[in-house]
Amino acid sequence: GYTSNNIASMINVDFNTVKFHKSNLFKKLEVKNSTEAIGYAIANGII
Repeated sequence: GYTSNNIASMINVDFNTVKFHKSNLFKKLEVKNSTEAIGYAIANGII
């Protein structure tokens, strides 16, 4: 997977913007990290 720095560079935004949106996503999904978010997405047919 890509790091937050990689994602920020790829979409031309600041690292903190990526960090902010990932944090909000984790709260909404009730997960603690990217690994749990991927597990959630797989379990729910998102990916």
